[in-house]
Amino acid sequence: MNWLPLLCTVLAFISFIESRSSKKTKNTKKYLTRAEYFETILKYAHRMDSLLKITCEDNKDWLTETYTNNGYMISYNLDGLNEATLDVKIQNRVLFTIIEQTNNLDPFVDVRMLPMMVDVKRAEWYVVNRMLKVVVPFSVRLTETMPKTCEFDDSDFVVPETIEVFGP
Repeated sequence: MNWLPLLCTVLAFISFIESRSSKKTKNTKKYLTRAEYFETILKYAHRMDSLLKITCEDNKDWLTETYTNNGYMISYNLDGLNEATLDVKIQNRVLFTIIEQTNNLDPFVDVRMLPMMVDVKRAEWYVVNRMLKVVVPFSVRLTETMPKTCEFDDSDFVVPETIEVFGP
């Protein structure tokens, strides 16, 4: 899990290069054509998928992702991890989980992009039998049709721990 410092360095470098290459005078504005807009979104989506793939591959033995009729659930096996140091956050559909390891190695870090149809404000987590379960309900029932509007929430949201214990 030594990829985190490397990831931060790469992101900082990319940001630096992009800011240097996009320096223009204050009065100059460049508007993207539809094709350029598509290519820009595609480039960032590909970059994001590549970054998320790193944690997915590193953590595949530690977790299970499940889609149910009611929502999205991710279960983490806490063997070798210090349960007292759990930190679960969601910001703009990005689920960030960090847990210290009991053997003083690098912390366990997991980053997931949640589906657009989840309701992050109702997200909860709980621990049962050394398994951390993060549950994020869908904003609609899967059996109903609901038009989607462009609503984005980029505020920080700390997932509250729930007292109730739900079935697996």
